[in-house]
Amino acid sequence: MRNRMTVDLTEYPEAVVLYLGIKVTKLRGTGSVVKMRAQLNEIVKHPPDGMLAHESFWWSMFPLHVGFRQFWRDPDSLDRYAHTSEHRDWWRRFLNDPHAATSAWHEAYFSGGGMDLVYTDMDNAVGWARFAPTVAARGKNYSSRGRAGLTDSGVAKPAVSEHGFYDAVGLTAKSVVSKTLVSADKPRGEHR
Repeated sequence: MRNRMTVDLTEYPEAVVLYLGIKVTKLRGTGSVVKMRAQLNEIVKHPPDGMLAHESFWWSMFPLHVGFRQFWRDPDSLDRYAHTSEHRDWWRRFLNDPHAATSAWHEAYFSGGGMDLVYTDMDNAVGWARFAPTVAARGKNYSSRGRAGLTDSGVAKPAVSEHGFYDAVGLTAKSVVSKTLVSADKPRGEHR
């Protein structure tokens, strides 16, 4: 007998689904991907407050491109984890590495409305970037909450400031692109 079901999200009114990917762009980047997967395995064993589930998958073996899907209780718990020293320091190293051998992306979907889509050094062959125009992740598009159209400022500042990322490292605005697919001038609940 077939059984079709859905889930009751009453207890998770602000849930967030986060897709992440990291892609090797140079052979030496393989070690970074292996190390990151090991770190994520530790996180799965001891999940941070608010992480409800974590799943891993492969986009491709060549070039190596791995993905993850995480479910979070709410934007604040995800924000708190994203700004822990462990994650923040990794992200800072990744963004400041002028000889990066990997590219990364994430897409976050907020049950209360809004999406955060960002692709760093990607060739735009994944997710929404496959078909939607890309723009530089600057101004309101620099922060996750800004891209998602969330009206509050969150629990922490970015790991690397916009100025620090673009100007001090000498990157061009074309290196990081984002999508803004919701209007940031609407309150969060109006994005449904």
